[in-house]
Amino acid sequence: MIPAAVEAFEAAAALHRAGDHRGAVAGYHKAISLDPHYVEAYCNLGVDLFELGGVEPALAAYEVALALNPEFVQAHNNRGNGLLRLGRAVEAEAAFRHAHKLAPTMSQPLTNLGQALLAQNRLDEAIETHRIAVALSPQDPDAINDLGVALAQANRCQEALEATVQAIRIAPDYARPRLNHALMLLKLGRLREGWEAYEWRWRFRHLDERPSGPDWDGGPLNGRTLLLFGEQGYGDSLQFIRFVAKVVPKDGKVLLSVPARLARLFGQVEGIDAVIAHDQPLPAYDVRFSLMSLPRLAACGLEDIPAESPYLHPDPIEAVRWAQRLAALPGKKVGLAWAGNPRRYDEEATRLDRRRSLNLADFAALSAIPNLSLVSLQKDNSEPAPPGLELADWMTGINDFAGTAALVAGLDLVITVDSAVAHLAGAMGKPVWVLSRFDGCWRWLMDRDDSPWYPSLRLFRQEAPGDWSRPLARVAEELQGFCG
Repeated sequence: MIPAAVEAFEAAAALHRAGDHRGAVAGYHKAISLDPHYVEAYCNLGVDLFELGGVEPALAAYEVALALNPEFVQAHNNRGNGLLRLGRAVEAEAAFRHAHKLAPTMSQPLTNLGQALLAQNRLDEAIETHRIAVALSPQDPDAINDLGVALAQANRCQEALEATVQAIRIAPDYARPRLNHALMLLKLGRLREGWEAYEWRWRFRHLDERPSGPDWDGGPLNGRTLLLFGEQGYGDSLQFIRFVAKVVPKDGKVLLSVPARLARLFGQVEGIDAVIAHDQPLPAYDVRFSLMSLPRLAACGLEDIPAESPYLHPDPIEAVRWAQRLAALPGKKVGLAWAGNPRRYDEEATRLDRRRSLNLADFAALSAIPNLSLVSLQKDNSEPAPPGLELADWMTGINDFAGTAALVAGLDLVITVDSAVAHLAGAMGKPVWVLSRFDGCWRWLMDRDDSPWYPSLRLFRQEAPGDWSRPLARVAEELQGFCG
């Protein structure tokens, strides 16, 4: 081993531990330039490239490491992670199985193998694999938490909750099981406990995008300025904006910071004095608070969800224009959204988006339904309609949710996957049918086809993981009656 290369490697490793991934990449490159056969440097380089979003370059680094040492367990394991990030779950499974074969007493390859099996909807195999990983490392909170994730994806939520409790018992200050614990409480309808537990999300850097400043304590404002802010997806803000009128006192000024696409729509919400888009500078304020924490202040349980609708309204002049345009279409006017908006921050969220989204071609059977005009509500669509399926698509001219709301106001029904469009239609009191994945989002609770959040919403749930055939057939059957 060349001493200068080792020195560069150790310096790069220190930068990695400090969270300086770019610096670490440069350091590992230096180590490799000094010793082109430095296997560990290639492997570690891949880890930091992966952290920076360079999945393909990371895979290339792992390939070099494995060419130099075909039995390097960590390189096989890391290569599997990269393949899984790219959605190549079958190849990832093979990589994790190889790593497990080389190190049968090591739990990490088995935990990752379980995730690859989950991505293929092989839930029973995934759960059993995670159980073996936990048996190998019974004090590893990550292994136990990942078992809980697998159980949750199989809709075995009470067992998943118990797994999170076990992980928390081992590592009380560890945010991952705490957050999953919160989500299971919410999905099981234990909302008040769930809101309290959900505050653990702030321990995650990718979820903590709060503006600076002190938190509001929920008491009187006494003339102060409160900055409310949206977080995570568009749908979360659309769902929780209802709590402003219920929770926020009227003895101060209330500002709202949200993504630009929501700003115009939220400008008419009662109790908001001004809306600032995320790309605009913030004015002065005294205290801050998240929209998604408002239900905790309201001590909101299942029985007192503020479900009055509509609580969001389109611009009336814009709505009239769309109504006039839609009048030219025959029959029932039904909006359609078939894919979610992939989130940038979270590998698990990316995999979730794959599970909740469909392709436009999956709706081909709707072309046979008479007295129906389909209208696209899918933003940034590049997917052609299947033969025979006519779809009016005006979304290129709509730049925000206020524009979408004006279009939705003129529709008879909205059919959508579990996306922001579902929340928009529900908040407007529009009839909306939601195609929900097998392990539906916490907000749709368990074993229900209605929602306490939106009286006008119906759920069409997958009956088997990854199988959209039955819910799509039910939608087509019900839509035929709706249009008849």
